[in-house]
Amino acid sequence: MQSIAEFMDKQPDYRYFKVNDERADIFIYKFIEEIDSNGIGGGTISFNEEGNVINVEVNEDNHVYSYKVNCFTVDPNEITEEMIKENPLDYIDYVKPTEEVEQDEYLLDLDYRITCLELGL
Repeated sequence: MQSIAEFMDKQPDYRYFKVNDERADIFIYKFIEEIDSNGIGGGTISFNEEGNVINVEVNEDNHVYSYKVNCFTVDPNEITEEMIKENPLDYIDYVKPTEEVEQDEYLLDLDYRITCLELGL
C-alpha cells in the first residue's frame, strides 16, 4: 500500500521485519522533501499538579521529512532482505500479486484453449 507520510526524523531506505517463516513485513521509503516547520510546534510543555501550564519550551530547529512509503507483506523466501538491500527503490511501486490476478490469467488461458479447440488449431 503506497502513501505519503511525514516524519520528525529521517527514515532509512527500507525496513524489513521477518515475522515468521512465512511472512515478512517490508516498508520502503523514498525521500520527497524536508519541510522547515519552525513555529508550527515541536517542543515541551510542563504542567503542575493542578494541570496548569508552568513552562513552555519551543525547539528552534524543527523539520518534517516527507516520504513516499510503500508497505507490503511477502513470503520471506520469495523476497529476501538481501534483495531489498541491493536496491530498495526497485520495490517502491511493488504490489503483491493477488489470487484474483492469477484467477484471471487462468480464465484467459482456459478461454484461449477452448477457442483453439473450437477453431481446430
